[in-house]
Amino acid sequence: TTLVILFTQRPPLSAGMPLASRVLGQAQFTGRDSGPRRLADNFGTADGLAVGDFFQAIVLGITQGLSEFLPVSSSGHLILVSWLFGWEDQGLAFDVGLHAGTLAVLVAYFWKDWYLMASSAFGDVTRRDGARGLSPPTETLMLIAIGSIPVAAAGLLLDDWIAANLREPWLVATMLALFGAVMLAVDRRS
Repeated sequence: TTLVILFTQRPPLSAGMPLASRVLGQAQFTGRDSGPRRLADNFGTADGLAVGDFFQAIVLGITQGLSEFLPVSSSGHLILVSWLFGWEDQGLAFDVGLHAGTLAVLVAYFWKDWYLMASSAFGDVTRRDGARGLSPPTETLMLIAIGSIPVAAAGLLLDDWIAANLREPWLVATMLALFGAVMLAVDRRS
């Protein structure tokens, strides 16, 4: 769905466009002397995508990659990095796109585990030998699915409120510092 959000709200592509323009959609590539290359000139901010150039996208992608697997908020770090560089908030759609990229990498890396869970679930559903219960891989898949429901519901229901109220750099920095202090205290006590 993220790709649909990013690629449906722009004019159709021309077959005569350079390859880079076809890959990136309607991005405007300017000449050497006419200013920076803009990735989102034709997107505006109505769809939430407000990444200004390749450098910003690369820096935010690296930030996502480095902070996703730490016990800190990668989304919060994306907001703070944009603020520190003086960039416009990239918007929730871009953040979701980065998280979808992280998900794609995890699915690709753990493809054997996903295959085991899916094949076990299929086997458990189609089993006719009268055995009861679910196999451990099926239980894991079911727990992942059940655990995703509240997050997806909250994201869908609170999307506008989150974008309007929780993407403030001062709030993000305060919460990161607060939870960092809590994690440090817990770590020292254990």
